[in-house]
Amino acid sequence: MRIDEYLSGGWNEYDNHVSDHRPVAIKFLLPADLGIEGGTLAKRPLSIYPNPATDATTLSFPPANGTSEITICNLQGQRVYTETICRDQTSVKWNAAGVAGGIYFARLSLNGIESPAVKLVVVR
Repeated sequence: MRIDEYLSGGWNEYDNHVSDHRPVAIKFLLPADLGIEGGTLAKRPLSIYPNPATDATTLSFPPANGTSEITICNLQGQRVYTETICRDQTSVKWNAAGVAGGIYFARLSLNGIESPAVKLVVVR
């Protein structure tokens, strides 16, 4: 964003009165129900390794003892992967070879409680 083009004194005016660097502007429009804010679990029980991933990554979590599932969504909130977790299961391997490179969000629903989403990056 070239803010200096909008000020009468140019970059010098901006630098002397506002900031010592150029402003950065970016906005991601995410669906409200994506779940990247809040959540009902205090901790993030979902860990992802490797992250960033190229072809496959492992999502690890505490043992499930009830109805649980992993969901991975793209930035538009579309589900690209869902898997039901079996009792006492502690990890899921996700093959990301079929999706485009970019940012995804993984969310764990463990024993009926949803965790905050965790950012997952796929690199191509």
